[in-house]
Amino acid sequence: MSGFYEGGYSSGYGGGGGSAGGSGGYNNYNAGAGGSSSDGFSGGMGSTPAYSQSQPVQRPNAAASSQYPQQQQQAPAGGNPNSMDNAFSAMNMWNPAAMATTMATAAASGKMGDAGMMMNVAESVGKDFFDKGIAKAVPGLERIMVGLRPYFAVDNQYVKKKMTRVLVPFMFRNWAREEIEPNPDGTMTYALPQQDENAPDLYIPSMGLLTYVLLCAMCYGSAGHFDPEVIPDVTSKCVLFQILEVVAIRVGFYMMNAPIPLMDLFSYTGYKYLGLSVNMLSGLTMGHFLGYGHRSYYFTYLWTATAVSFFILKVMANCIPRRTSATGPKRQFMVLGFAGSQFATCWFVSQTKTGGAVGMAGDGENEGTKVSATSITGKILCGYQGWFSYPSDGSAIKKWKHWFTNNRDPSLQYLSVDMYPNTDEYDDEDLAESNIRMQDGSFAKFYSAARPGVVLQHFEWMKQYGIAGVFHHRFMEGLGDKNNRDWKTSVLRNVRGAAEATGRVFAVGYDLAKEDDRTLNALQRDWKRLVDEEQITQSDRYLRHNRLPVLHIYGLGFKNIEVEDTAKVVSLIYWLQNAAEERYRVFLIGGVPSRWRDRIVDSRGGIGWKYIYDSLDGIHPWHVGRWDSIEEFMAIDSEIIAQDAAAFGLLNSTK
Repeated sequence: MSGFYEGGYSSGYGGGGGSAGGSGGYNNYNAGAGGSSSDGFSGGMGSTPAYSQSQPVQRPNAAASSQYPQQQQQAPAGGNPNSMDNAFSAMNMWNPAAMATTMATAAASGKMGDAGMMMNVAESVGKDFFDKGIAKAVPGLERIMVGLRPYFAVDNQYVKKKMTRVLVPFMFRNWAREEIEPNPDGTMTYALPQQDENAPDLYIPSMGLLTYVLLCAMCYGSAGHFDPEVIPDVTSKCVLFQILEVVAIRVGFYMMNAPIPLMDLFSYTGYKYLGLSVNMLSGLTMGHFLGYGHRSYYFTYLWTATAVSFFILKVMANCIPRRTSATGPKRQFMVLGFAGSQFATCWFVSQTKTGGAVGMAGDGENEGTKVSATSITGKILCGYQGWFSYPSDGSAIKKWKHWFTNNRDPSLQYLSVDMYPNTDEYDDEDLAESNIRMQDGSFAKFYSAARPGVVLQHFEWMKQYGIAGVFHHRFMEGLGDKNNRDWKTSVLRNVRGAAEATGRVFAVGYDLAKEDDRTLNALQRDWKRLVDEEQITQSDRYLRHNRLPVLHIYGLGFKNIEVEDTAKVVSLIYWLQNAAEERYRVFLIGGVPSRWRDRIVDSRGGIGWKYIYDSLDGIHPWHVGRWDSIEEFMAIDSEIIAQDAAAFGLLNSTK
């Protein structure tokens, strides 16, 4: 292909160049036989431009020079080129002789005591340092800086007009770039953003991205769920997806023989961050004052995504000539595709962290918005056994599990619970009558965790009262029996469904009570089964920490639990943390005795258990049943619990 395409787009920004005096414009277009581009996409676009690779040239008349600032410094009109002001502006700090001569001249003229003049000296030295020092120290940096400089040639007026054009594009008719003058080689010089609101820039996209990332972080922080991973996660996904978007659009232009400067594409595709920032502000503001964070966010999204898509429609129609390659895709389809893609990309980028963030900060945690599943820090989590059942609940075991001691007869003499639960908020279809008669003559009803509605109700309560989620205890006792295992797995499925429906989090917690060393291999097999067959860690509500699924194992180091082979325990821990395939690896929390740190009383002794405790990613000491009065609790709190917290840096003192 030759250096030009008819009515096409083949060059980036110019800068000063070989032509004397620099240039007042920054894009060179081929004004060739592209003809008019006034179809249904372009509106009032005027002639269709084409970019070339040549540099801009200086405008020939003084009137144009006064209207459009030059990129290179020129002597003030009517000024004395030999004046002291120009001497300072021309001073080169990298030439000691020239610098000394300039300073001597200033001293002789009596201007060394002039504060304003010395400020000019400082400004000139600083500018010279950055332009000629740092830029030249890094290979290629100077060229990049020169190429990017026109994209940041903006002022307040331009920023206001451009933001209005992006957010309310429907009220504008003229989308054509402002031409300055044609060049002898057939290219066209276009105005800087300061003079043309249709010119692309990188200031608004870069500031929009920064604002959007910070607003995402602020949303999580406002809800008390800030996670340092929010900032790199949002930034990396935005940048990566924008790069893919730019590549796709660039390929589309190439197929139509209508090239476009790469930085122009980054500019146009970056304006979406302005809309995303507006969405976040809307969600935060309306959520704070009216409690409608999610509703306001998505309502605003519909407007901003539509506006950005329309903006891209007009811009791309202006960039693509009417006549393109006969063998390439049709122009109208490509323009519509580029525009429609913005609606999709705005949605994708907003779902990385935004949906949950706006909900948590805007609608309030107590109203049940999504809890971040990326970190365990700062969360209230409950242990959830889910071990109650009744024979007709649809599970395989067909027992009154944990309600009655014999699991068969639901009579008062066999009742095993301390208190009768209030069942008013459960659906009747999720309850079963017992043989126990209440004072009003009715029979007492009981629920089963094998019923999805029951577990969902429990999670709705957690959502209502600001509880983040649960560790669902999967008891190893009886897990070898298929019916028992299927029952426990059905409860786990209910937990997963309820967490996903309510925005809570969940994680698996194995319980080794009443087991021995042989159960460790069974635990490993069961975890692999849950990951592979149930795909439990694929849920977006499964709790993670340090990017790993969280797994809890209760019963490590207890004297009254017969898991005592430290070599086998170490082997299991190493497999879960290091040796297993990546999909099985976890952030491992150990449910350990209350005196784990001293390895006395309820904890097994020996250096092997110290190594095991130290190798765990997290520690969960078991204090249930360790006191019978307030006085005993206060003593344990100061002697044990506070000491544990201090050991992990969770307290400033041990008092």
